Amino acid sequence: MRRWRADGSIDRIFSGSVRKLHEDQLLDLTVIHGDGTTTAAKKGGDNLGYSSHKHLKGDKVVAFCDRHCNIIAAFICAAGNRNESPLLRDALPRLSEMARAIGMDL
Repeated sequence: MRRWRADGSIDRIFSGSVRKLHEDQLLDLTVIHGDGTTTAAKKGGDNLGYSSHKHLKGDKVVAFCDRHCNIIAAFICAAGNRNESPLLRDALPRLSEMARAIGMDL
């Protein structure tokens, strides 16, 4: 898995799946929303932080999705105690890159 991540295979697979959804006209880009979730860490992980609001230790994932909740931009990972607003700002360039790569008109 590390090798595929390092050589860009995972990114190409993701881009290809978004491109296929776009070509088959399955993306509804009339509404694009930032979707965030906090996941509990049972045995540790890379981005751990204690979320006092959710009363758990875990990590947070933020992604841009279309109206049908298809992920259209690679997600940002952060510690569970981070606010989502700055993470969405960091994820926005990835949305623009994906739009250019597959020919989406945002």
